[in-house]
Amino acid sequence: MKNFILFSALTLSLQASAQDVSSEELLNELEPDVSELLLDAPTGDETFSQKPATPATTPVAEEAAKIQEPLLPELTPEEAPAPIVAEPEVERPIPPPSRDSSFAVRGLVAENTSQQEVKQEDGKYNPRTGHWIGTIGFETTAYTLPFNFTGAKKTFKEEDRRLTGGRLGFGREAYLGAGFLVNARLEGYYMGTLFNSLETASPEFTDVTVAATKDTGQMFGGDAIGHFGWMFDYNTKNPFLGEMAYMAFELFVEAGVGRGRAINGKSYFFKATTNEQYKVTFEDDFSTQIVSAGFNIHSRSSGSFLYVKASQVTQSITERKVRGSTGSIAAPTEIKETLTNPDSDPLTVFSVGGGFKF
Repeated sequence: MKNFILFSALTLSLQASAQDVSSEELLNELEPDVSELLLDAPTGDETFSQKPATPATTPVAEEAAKIQEPLLPELTPEEAPAPIVAEPEVERPIPPPSRDSSFAVRGLVAENTSQQEVKQEDGKYNPRTGHWIGTIGFETTAYTLPFNFTGAKKTFKEEDRRLTGGRLGFGREAYLGAGFLVNARLEGYYMGTLFNSLETASPEFTDVTVAATKDTGQMFGGDAIGHFGWMFDYNTKNPFLGEMAYMAFELFVEAGVGRGRAINGKSYFFKATTNEQYKVTFEDDFSTQIVSAGFNIHSRSSGSFLYVKASQVTQSITERKVRGSTGSIAAPTEIKETLTNPDSDPLTVFSVGGGFKF
């Protein structure tokens, strides 16, 4: 219908130009609705496709447009929320070992958990708790013997007999705090003339059936020892493995009492130009009072330790039996006597050894 109206208008325009009638007059003669359409029509150089028709606006169309509007308001880039990015998992660092801890902790440890608590939970060795303790050591001392013989070839006087041996101990240790600890042990020991052999009595006589001298000796017993020490931690580098070693150094004193027995003898004879002999044995039963001082080097990771100490041992010889013979081989003089509470000098015992705590 619209095209038909436009076509009619164009026809009238051509007729008006032929009759010298202006287009304005022709438009004024048309109905108002038609004139409005002609005013909106394109000019001669424009085509109908270049200007699309404006769609009619109705209440229904307006409601449909409202429904098609986005439910959410459009946001500017500044107002738009940032995309959610998952944070990468970060491995928690291993806390450094505390002063009271040993031996490195394996795995991750909570920040509020101390090294000592971790060792207790894992059942590992902790140097600052109570333990059973075992010790083994080597020691030496000089035992005084009152020999008394004057012969043609040999003379024997008082001498200090060197005795060497070992000691075993077992006990219980308690930690008091602040580095202080105590323990009580029962120990047994044995020392003797382990390296003495038969000797010739004189260089000019090499036949042992003619002349010889031999020393024999042993001392053994048991002690009850009380130990009091103070230790502090330190770290050092293992010279063999190149790793750090976590150690503790302990200074200690000890005191104890015990009982023991010593059997020492000397055997000498000479059967050549001179015929003489001296064979005597001392058997001592004694009690002891012991005072010691030394140091321990502990491993804070394994429970093993090394110790060095020196002890002053006061002997109270309750009984000394002297047995033997002296004088001529053909007609010796028998020696048999028992002495009660003879005088004796204190012994100094040097010990080195180690042990294990568990």
